[in-house]
Amino acid sequence: MVAASQMLQSLLDQHRVDLGGLSPDAWLEMQVAGGGRETVPFLLPARPNGIRWASMLIPQAGKGANLLTLEHALPEGMFTVWLALPVATFRESCGLIGMKGWEVVLPAAHQPAQKPMPDCVVLHQTAPRASLRLSEHAREPYLAVSLGLEWRAGGVDAGTRLSDVELIHADAAGRAAGGFALRPSFGQSFG
Repeated sequence: MVAASQMLQSLLDQHRVDLGGLSPDAWLEMQVAGGGRETVPFLLPARPNGIRWASMLIPQAGKGANLLTLEHALPEGMFTVWLALPVATFRESCGLIGMKGWEVVLPAAHQPAQKPMPDCVVLHQTAPRASLRLSEHAREPYLAVSLGLEWRAGGVDAGTRLSDVELIHADAAGRAAGGFALRPSFGQSFG
């Protein structure tokens, strides 16, 4: 586990990814213990039009391609769901051919001002159950991804119970291999 922790720290430093305050050792233990997917509280900015990002590292699951699938029931038109990956990861592991229900945000002027990492491709969800096919990445043990939520004023108030947002990671056979689930709620203002 020490070698994995050191490799993880190197990847975190290289891509400037935050594991939500967890140390590499704690994150690895959580991945092994719980299959890598548990629901965590996720405070949204109190003011609308702010984005909050959650970052994670995706390990290779089995042999072959892996699939990331987004599931949620957030009120339509009230939220934008974003996904960001390092440019090199996007080019080497998925590209446009591996996307369903996602759209690359171009030009950069249309991308959100708040990004989870400096050199990334930003996608926004365009259809329910959006998915991203990742080619086998065994030579890179972990890939960095960030999921962002942005909300708009009107129709949703601070007391509303929101749907969990799940990014499900599956192996080539479609077996769940991890991912993460966020339980969004309105909190204090960030920024």
